[in-house]
Amino acid sequence: MKISTLPFIKDVQTVLPGDPVSKALQLFRDHKIGSVVITDQARKVLGIFTERDVIYMVAGQDSSALEKPIETYMTPNPKSVVLEDPVMKAAISMRLGRFRHIVVVDESNTLVGIVSIKDILGWMMDSLSEQ
Repeated sequence: MKISTLPFIKDVQTVLPGDPVSKALQLFRDHKIGSVVITDQARKVLGIFTERDVIYMVAGQDSSALEKPIETYMTPNPKSVVLEDPVMKAAISMRLGRFRHIVVVDESNTLVGIVSIKDILGWMMDSLSEQ
């Protein structure tokens, strides 16, 4: 099954590389999400910033860290999948990379959406229950 056939390719919240970390945290809270994708004005993917980045890189610093540009802490050039990739490619990439979100892009690296390992696990469980 291809990524394009999944019903849960989520719309994704984005920030620009110069936006403060506090903007990402506000989006986490307002949308009950665990990641934002950093893009340029044309929605080309530059990086990803997740809850884990907050814990491992921002927590423990003084409050000025919240006003630093998100590009300071983002994971640049995150792994991604395209709509025609198999779902298992996304799952394997997340497993091997030990991350929980993977960006979905088109052939020109323009953001399409995001998929979480939780989404894929739910899809797999639904598929198994139908058998």
